[in-house]
Amino acid sequence: MTRFFPPLLGTSALGLTAAAMTSLAWQQLNQTADYSVPKERTVSRDSAELAGRTTSLTVRPNIYYSATTERPLFLQSRRPTELEQLEKEVILETPTKQLEPDAPPPAVALHGVSGSINDLRALLSIEGDAPDWFLTDAKIQQWVLVEIGADWVVLQRNEISFRVELYKQ
Repeated sequence: MTRFFPPLLGTSALGLTAAAMTSLAWQQLNQTADYSVPKERTVSRDSAELAGRTTSLTVRPNIYYSATTERPLFLQSRRPTELEQLEKEVILETPTKQLEPDAPPPAVALHGVSGSINDLRALLSIEGDAPDWFLTDAKIQQWVLVEIGADWVVLQRNEISFRVELYKQ
């Protein structure tokens, strides 16, 4: 008989807990909420000033979006002025020599530049092939990629330099 007492006690405790929880749930379901607005409201001076403003969303006129639609993001004119000044300084510091007629440079097209200032990479396509990423000091058909700028690269062979621009002037 004593071995049936603990299971009976546990089952009774479980039944009482279930009955109590059912009673609490029934009270919550039958309770009505008070959704009425209080009749007296205290209005401070700050909220009175804000009462004239609307809080609903409004549609903005097209003038707000004209700067974005008239000037696409990747136009050359949207480049920062600091980079333009830096490019002018670099051009003045490192003049490039004219190419000799007997040493034609490869047909290189610059598609983009990526990376940090100390680790720039240039996306180049050589003679119409698929573009590939190049670091400085890379060899391209006997030419060496000497310098990578914000929107240009310089190829050099012996004493001859050739500059490739990202944007055609």
